Amino acid sequence: MAQKQLTLPGESVKMSNELARVHMPVSSVFEGRIVAAFISTIKSEDADFQTYSVPAKAIIPGLRRHDGAVYREIMTAADTLLRSIVTLERDTKGFAKCALFSFISYREGILTARFDPALKPHLLGLKERYTLYPLSEYIALSSATAQAFYEILRSWDDQISIEIPLEKLHEMLNSKPSYVKRFQDFERRVLNPTVNEIHEKTLFRFRIEKIYGHRKKVIALKFIFKERPRPQQKNLPSPQTKGVAEKRGDQAAQTERNILSIRAISCYLACKGNCKHDKGPVCDVCDELHAKKMKAEAAS
Repeated sequence: MAQKQLTLPGESVKMSNELARVHMPVSSVFEGRIVAAFISTIKSEDADFQTYSVPAKAIIPGLRRHDGAVYREIMTAADTLLRSIVTLERDTKGFAKCALFSFISYREGILTARFDPALKPHLLGLKERYTLYPLSEYIALSSATAQAFYEILRSWDDQISIEIPLEKLHEMLNSKPSYVKRFQDFERRVLNPTVNEIHEKTLFRFRIEKIYGHRKKVIALKFIFKERPRPQQKNLPSPQTKGVAEKRGDQAAQTERNILSIRAISCYLACKGNCKHDKGPVCDVCDELHAKKMKAEAAS
């Protein structure tokens, strides 16, 4: 019988590459965060699925126990996720489908869920061909499309680059028919805003090249994760180049700081200030936040 365990979401989300690349049937940012948070609670030593429970505050920083609007949103998300079907395989010979969850409950600020048993090969005992990414980066994203895009590309980030046919990308993203028909609309309304959000809110970096077919029609996108090393230049950088580099360095540092803050706030709220973790970057940020809170209370 599956055991019940209450835990904070882990730092990382781990799943098979196949699961990361299928269309995840979530319709809101909140639903995506619930799925990712529960996956992150799975331990590497788990031989079977447990009945996992996590504090809702760890997923929704600032949540108040009697927040009626959030309660209704949680209930709606649970209804949707329990009806959600994942297509694990599909070809000319057949298909394989399963639900995401077999059970979800919410009581007194605690979310509890059980995964569908058919997902075991995609979430348990993974030694190879798996996708791994920081939960804090995923939670930082504010659109369901950015979440899906981020998860899909993370499944290939151990490669130098990957070329994805446009038809396949639309399938994985479950794109609207109008976007499938007109690449210009897809690029302007989906692709560009999504890439900008990922680069702004996470440390994940890539660039895109368009692959053209007949009559210069875009038929695929090439995502480049790692550049080949360039020969070193003997010339010193110009002041303008140096200024741009320093600005990018500041932006990267701020992004990392934002991610640490999200993790620190989630941890602080869940532990109610009674933290017993080993010291690390997240704890350092948490100490700062706690000191500011105490100072503000003393001044009031």
